Amino acid sequence: MNWSALNKLDSCYVKPIVLRGYGEVGVNPLNSPIDVYMACWSWGAYLGPEALSKGVEVGVSSWTPHRPEHSSGHV
Repeated sequence: MNWSALNKLDSCYVKPIVLRGYGEVGVNPLNSPIDVYMACWSWGAYLGPEALSKGVEVGVSSWTPHRPEHSSGHV
């Protein structure tokens, strides 16, 4: 879906929001509904107008965040 066209914006910031949990109280979420919201608002040049004309430098980090499959989970 084209969120900028839908909201009549030349450019925009789109923030998806997903909520689950106002149903039953407990650890099993299956009986709780899922709500999805898409917030969309006008947003100028995030890194400033100079970034549009001159570009920006980016880098890729070799750091990997901790993931559950990397440990046994035993204490």
